This record gives sequence, structure tokens and C-alpha cells, in this order.
Amino acid sequence: MNKLIQKYPTFNDFAIANTPSRQISLCQDPEQCTYGDSPWLRLLDVTYGRFASAIWLVPQIADISVCCGLKEDASEAQIKLVATAIASKYKYLKTDEVMLFLFNFKAGFYERFYSYFDPQTIIKSMSSFLQERTNIIDEHDREMRRVKAEYEKNLLQLLKK
Repeated sequence: MNKLIQKYPTFNDFAIANTPSRQISLCQDPEQCTYGDSPWLRLLDVTYGRFASAIWLVPQIADISVCCGLKEDASEAQIKLVATAIASKYKYLKTDEVMLFLFNFKAGFYERFYSYFDPQTIIKSMSSFLQERTNIIDEHDREMRRVKAEYEKNLLQLLKK
């Protein structure tokens, strides 16, 4: 039995535990979003059904419409379009990474809406987030190499004694 099912026996259990309100705590530790144990979007689909990740993304995307002070709420079709696009194109991202991206989008770190919800604005912003993600991975790799080199140096000193 996979870890996801052990932690969240049903899709509803996962969705309830991973609502948009959880984004606030995730923004505190971006590295943990990338290296933590949240599932990849693809794993949601494999575990709970073909469109589970897109279904989970719908309220996440709808929350953007509410938070960004738009003149009109996003339509259901627009929200589903963005959810489906992210779920299909970025299935290698972890759910925590997606929530971090959406939080950062709402906080104004990327492209912005001009009065009306525009799906392309969110999708274009993803490239900025992916660059930040690459930087997090590169920094993590550098730190792991440094720790390994320090460990090997200390081990050599112990063996020389």
C-alpha cells in the first residue's frame, strides 16, 4: 500500500487536508515544499483517478479569483482550464510546490491580473516559479555536496589517527 493512501485513504481526505488555507504555512519553507513528502500531481492521478489533480486544483485556482480583488469572479470554465493545464503540463510538481506557487502568485510576486481573471497570466507566471524552484534545487545540491565533503574530510582525519 503506498504512503499516500496510508496518510489519506480517500481523495476527499487529501483535499480536506490540503485546502488553499494551507498555503500560508507552506510559504515559510520553500525548500520543504520541494523536498518534503507531499505527492506529485501525477501520483494524485494514479492513486485517486485520472483527473484527481485537476479536481484538487479547482478550489486552489478559485481562491486566486477571490483573493486578487478582480472586478468579476473567474468563470468555472476559466478555473477548470487553468487547473487542467497545470495538472497536465506540470505533473512532476509536488502539491506543496503548486500551493507555494499559488500563494506567491496571490502575494504579487509574478505576473498580475488587470481587473479581470486571465488564465494565461497564471500559466505565464509558472515560468518564474520554475526558475525559483531550480534555484532551490541548485542551492540544496550545493549544500549536500558541502556536507558530504565535510563528512569525508572528518572521516579521513579520524582514519589517520
